[in-house]
Amino acid sequence: LLKKYNELQLRVTQFSHVEQQLINTNDSLDHELVMYKRLNNFNSEALNTPNEIEFVELISEAIIDIFEVESSFVFIKFNNPDKNSKLIAEGFHLNESNNDQIKSEIISIANNYTFGKSFILSEDIFNNHKELSVFSECLLFQFKEIEMEATVIILALISKEKRPTYSNLELRKITIFSVFAQQVNILFSNKKKSEKIQEQIIKISESELELKRLSLIATRTKNSVVITDKEGKIEWVNDSFVKTSGYTLEEVIGRRPKDFLQRPGKDTEQIDQLKEALLKKEPIELTILNYTKSGDSYYNQLEIIPIFDELGNHINFISIQKDITAEIKFEKDTLRINSRFELITSKSNIGIWDLDGINNHVVWNDVLVEKYGADPALLGMDFYEFWKKSIHPDDYERVQYESSLLYTTDKLSIENEYRIVRYDNQEVRVLKCFTLAEKDEEGKVTRLIGSSVDITEEKEANLKLIASEEKYRGLIENMNLGLVETNLAGDVVFSNTQFQELTYLKDRSNIVIGKKPEIELEQKLKAGLISNYNKIDESVYELNFQRFDGVIVDLLVSTAPVLDQQKNKKGYITIYLDISKVKVLQKKLEIALDERNEYINKVNSIRLFYESILDHSPAKIAVISPDFIITYANDRLIEKEPIWENTIGKSLPKIAETTSSFGTNALIEKINEAIKNQQLSQFEELRTEVDGSESYILRSILPFYSQNGELEHIIISGVNITDIKTIQNDIIKKNEELKKINLELDNFVYSVSHDLRSPLLSIKGILAQVFRTGDLNEKVTKYLKLAESSVNRLDSTIQEILEYSRNARLGINVSAFNLEEMCQTIFDDLRFSTNEEFEFTFTANDSVFMQSDKSRVNALLKNIIGNAVKYRNPEITNSYAHVEFSGNESAYEIRVIDNGHGIPEKSLSRIFEMFYRASSSSVGTGLGLYICKEIVNKLNGSIQVESEVEKGTSVLITIPIILQDEQ
Repeated sequence: LLKKYNELQLRVTQFSHVEQQLINTNDSLDHELVMYKRLNNFNSEALNTPNEIEFVELISEAIIDIFEVESSFVFIKFNNPDKNSKLIAEGFHLNESNNDQIKSEIISIANNYTFGKSFILSEDIFNNHKELSVFSECLLFQFKEIEMEATVIILALISKEKRPTYSNLELRKITIFSVFAQQVNILFSNKKKSEKIQEQIIKISESELELKRLSLIATRTKNSVVITDKEGKIEWVNDSFVKTSGYTLEEVIGRRPKDFLQRPGKDTEQIDQLKEALLKKEPIELTILNYTKSGDSYYNQLEIIPIFDELGNHINFISIQKDITAEIKFEKDTLRINSRFELITSKSNIGIWDLDGINNHVVWNDVLVEKYGADPALLGMDFYEFWKKSIHPDDYERVQYESSLLYTTDKLSIENEYRIVRYDNQEVRVLKCFTLAEKDEEGKVTRLIGSSVDITEEKEANLKLIASEEKYRGLIENMNLGLVETNLAGDVVFSNTQFQELTYLKDRSNIVIGKKPEIELEQKLKAGLISNYNKIDESVYELNFQRFDGVIVDLLVSTAPVLDQQKNKKGYITIYLDISKVKVLQKKLEIALDERNEYINKVNSIRLFYESILDHSPAKIAVISPDFIITYANDRLIEKEPIWENTIGKSLPKIAETTSSFGTNALIEKINEAIKNQQLSQFEELRTEVDGSESYILRSILPFYSQNGELEHIIISGVNITDIKTIQNDIIKKNEELKKINLELDNFVYSVSHDLRSPLLSIKGILAQVFRTGDLNEKVTKYLKLAESSVNRLDSTIQEILEYSRNARLGINVSAFNLEEMCQTIFDDLRFSTNEEFEFTFTANDSVFMQSDKSRVNALLKNIIGNAVKYRNPEITNSYAHVEFSGNESAYEIRVIDNGHGIPEKSLSRIFEMFYRASSSSVGTGLGLYICKEIVNKLNGSIQVESEVEKGTSVLITIPIILQDEQ
């Protein structure tokens, strides 16, 4: 008996020792949990501490609070020698006499250790340093802060004097100290980034004024501005839209423009192009026929730009619209006038030419080309030089002199007649020409416009008539010219029929001239017989008079003496040519020229307007022609990329042959790619700026096609995206760092939990064996039961930590399972945890099968049903837990109802917090509901709790249906 008693005493002693170890382990875990809570509190406070000095002081205080040490140092040493280092101490007195010395000693010690890792320093490390020799133990961590361009050294210290009053810095504190230091590193980096963000916010604020100005422009501009959502429904229109269309903002908001501005069957090709661009979310410019509220049609020059947010999500369309009905009408009228003019000149066999007075470049119509027998391909279209060479040598000086009068006198027009030698067959032809000059304010000729009529046949006919009057009397009578013969006294001796048809004159002497034409014409003008006259050449005049039928007639009159065989004058012959149609054509030509000049002025005005917009654009823009000639570069591009200066009119491939810094070959390749695909092409370009810095440029190349599908322009734009690229790279880097830290924390929790549970399971096994002996007294049994309870509680805590770690680390595994069987199994496992009666029921509206992550749903319901059993009300005899299950096409609903103790209202908002327990009498660890919340979040569901003290609790869980192919 004595031997057995001694063995029992030994076992009691061993169990007491184990119990003490368990208590110590529990205290250690509680202590570490407290450290983690303090670490979490530090993070919260640090995020709300914007001032850098206050932040560093908070770090010093947190080191003492979290790791329970006597003193702490936070030393920041900047890489730039011009910046002073900073040293903040807590629990240690710093002054001017020891500050620099301590900095030097900290640097000396830290140089022996690597970055990014925690170390425990012993007393012998400090003995060789004057100021730091008072310390016996230390935790050290140092890291390089890239954003600050500095090295940060963190120390947690215990002095030799107070060593006995502080616990040792065990190795397990190194990990927590590393976590703390890494969080400090991240917080330092984030604060610097926050400062940069604040600077950007200031810039954004400064840009608000510009934004307001742009808003004012959008409101006051004469162009219509429409802003729609991403589906094309109107969100805002400006006053110009209301004025143009007749629709108010209230009438169109929420509607699509096509629903009320367009008509079925109209502009179908343009509408199809518009639909395709909107569907592809691409910018588009086109002209389309729209209708006002009153039903009037108008031509709308439309530009639609898709708007994307910083993440590239399409959010809006902006449409700029211009009513160009007047321009379209003017253009059509101009085309109609030009067509008619071309038809008239062609049918009338009148040659027309247009000379640019600045560069002497001449344009001829086809009739005139044919009259000169010219070959445009052979001549290279240089008709001015060709014309001078074609003038008959005998007429050359006269023609040049007459032409020079337009340059040397106030004359605005001349009419002359001269011979030419045709190019193709060297035939001599006589042309009747009229030339009209345009002059600037200084009288300088800027343009000459003229018409030429081949009068070779008429000249030959006149000569033949004069040489053989009688022989050709019949011909004269039927010729297309009016002819009158007078004697020396001025009496009419003959007039042909054509003269009568031209003039309707009974008294032919009214407009007949002979011996002294100018004197006679002046007398007729004063007598009112003619309206006007103009001398064209020697004995050639232009008359203007009104016939008795009211028709205004313009006649070209030429007079010559009639000689007898002895060449004595016997009278005069006067020829009359009706040039009324030519004069009308001349006036129409003048009007057409005025209209064309007005149109050119309008086009130039529009061009200057859009060039002004492009020059003030923040984007760098260039335009090249289909043959790769640079036609435009805005001020922004030339300012930021001076290589573009003086390139207007030059060939891009030629530039590529002479310089490599322009990046032209790559640009040409991208342009060809955009033309081949017939769509916008974008690429990123890394370039070196004028100041030597590197920047990222987003280049956009847009080929612009006419309505006929012909390539007209290639628009090149560039936007600086350096800041965006920098932010993207920083985010990627920090995400990788956070993934690494989270993985390390998960591994740490998982490893610790497994290492702790193994000895606990051994203890539980030993206790079970002891209880089986059956020869324990009441007091020993009581103590062993307490030990078993503590072991079970600790094992439950570890399992919950494992459950939390497993939920965080593992992916979702979807399968179909019977929820009723799962709930019944959970209750069967729990029913023996109490000696009291407890009723469990399950009901389902339809199927009892569920498709989701089985293990997670099992853990979730095990916690909820377990709480119903654990916190039952012992004062009642009918305790129960009831599970209701239902589902629809998208989600399942599980409701667990019990009549237990209930949860106080003040605690309902915190029950899902980690380690929170509603009362001190709660037997749990405070992790159960926290894990439930994490599981529900992992499954993209929700959990809601309703409870009333002493009446019970209702928990509603909603979990979306997850299909196998959605994992």
